[in-house]
Amino acid sequence: MNPNVLTKLYDQLTARERLTLLIAASVRDDPVDRQRLLDSAPSTPYRIRHHHVLAQALFEAATAHLLTLLEVAANFWHWWGLWGWSELRSQRRTATDQLGAKDTAKAEDEESKAVRILCMVRYQAYLFVTHREAWRQFCKEWPIEPEALLQIQLGWDMVVRTEAQARQLAYSLEDAAMFLLSETQLPEEDTDEEFELPHVLTVAELAQVWHSVIDLQLKTDQGDDKC
Repeated sequence: MNPNVLTKLYDQLTARERLTLLIAASVRDDPVDRQRLLDSAPSTPYRIRHHHVLAQALFEAATAHLLTLLEVAANFWHWWGLWGWSELRSQRRTATDQLGAKDTAKAEDEESKAVRILCMVRYQAYLFVTHREAWRQFCKEWPIEPEALLQIQLGWDMVVRTEAQARQLAYSLEDAAMFLLSETQLPEEDTDEEFELPHVLTVAELAQVWHSVIDLQLKTDQGDDKC
């Protein structure tokens, strides 16, 4: 069937049919058909409370924050597991092996890897705590209760349990910077290129990001209306 014939029927689609076709157009990267579907959709007038757009933007920001925390938590526990496994192997080797020179070198190499893994654990803990504190700072500047929009969502229990452990292991800002520097390949001494120190996320920086996200969402949804 000629696809142009189908487009003539777009104004007769149900809401469910239109949404299905919109998703399909996005998947196959067809902006032309997607726009046709949008343009042919009938409009439904409605009235909302004056704080609705702001509330929606705030809830979406809280959801994005929670998803970010869960991603960082997954990384934290991933490296935690690797660290625990490396420690277990080290203990078993110490208890059973009579190391020769070759085995000693191998053991030292594995110990160095275990130290790096622990550093990764502590850096991920730093990121987790920094995101938590940034959200608290953002909410304080509103002001609203930081956990009001988080504790009702799936995954919150994992955040609470992760935070308890992460705060015990998190790097300070300075130590996090030193770790990133240790992970950065430094230029040769005789190079003329300017070397930039690795950037470390801060609480103030992340808190401002959430303000910017809310402002951008409001401008997108309601133009220059004041909130």
